Amino acid sequence: MLTWKHWAGLTLCSLIFASCGGRVANIAPEQRSVDAVLSCDHLSGELAVNKRKIDELSGERQTANDHNAGKIAGAVLVPTYILFLDLSDTERREAEALVARNDELERLIAARSCGGSGNTVVAAEAASAGTEVNGTAGNAP
Repeated sequence: MLTWKHWAGLTLCSLIFASCGGRVANIAPEQRSVDAVLSCDHLSGELAVNKRKIDELSGERQTANDHNAGKIAGAVLVPTYILFLDLSDTERREAEALVARNDELERLIAARSCGGSGNTVVAAEAASAGTEVNGTAGNAP
């Protein structure tokens, strides 16, 4: 017969192993040591990449939520599935760090008078996609 001590131990073990389904956060720093030497093109390119990463992170969180729903449903048949739920907030923390980094990049772009960050970002996004921008190939050396 299971006593309350057994149930408490099982609950504790479940909580400890519940984090097994997540991944380690890769937090972007708000400021980097090379910020002072980056050109306007570098700044706008990093801004464009960060915006794409934020979009990818929201899709990753949705996928994790879908997997969690499947694991919860599967836990009816195999109770150990519950141990592999991704209950972490990794994607949210990474996205918040990228938003803070983007704010810093926009501040640097404005401080250097880079000539309209919006147009530069669009050009950087098109260049990274390999499309043609203003008559030149986007992935030229």
